[in-house]
Amino acid sequence: MDWIVTLNAVASGFAGVAAGASYVGAVVAPNAQFDELDYSRADKQTREVLRRTSPVAAIACALAAVLAALGQAPGGAVICAISAFGFALNMWTLSPKKERPLPPGVRNRHKTRRIAAVYLTLMFCMTTITAAVLCGLGI
Repeated sequence: MDWIVTLNAVASGFAGVAAGASYVGAVVAPNAQFDELDYSRADKQTREVLRRTSPVAAIACALAAVLAALGQAPGGAVICAISAFGFALNMWTLSPKKERPLPPGVRNRHKTRRIAAVYLTLMFCMTTITAAVLCGLGI
């Protein structure tokens, strides 16, 4: 019986790691970068930070989902799996795309991809925090 509590506690820890990584990538790093750098460098660096933290959060959420399922916490397992999918979706959003030829006078803007990635990261950060609480309670 004690191993179930241990599995849920470790699952909650992995979900906490995912939430922390996503919060640093979506809130802390962009605030510091846009304060200290010019816009284009801060934008590029923010996209890079989000692209590097999303796999960590996705893997941590997937591990938390497996551990929560083994620890008989189905609610936490399902929400962790949804969060893992969300962070993987975030990786796809920020992955380098093949540049299409644009008509003359039209600029290619990556700003919308960064904004969408930040919103996705914050949204799945909240679901990961919820999953960590559910895993910790064994629900």
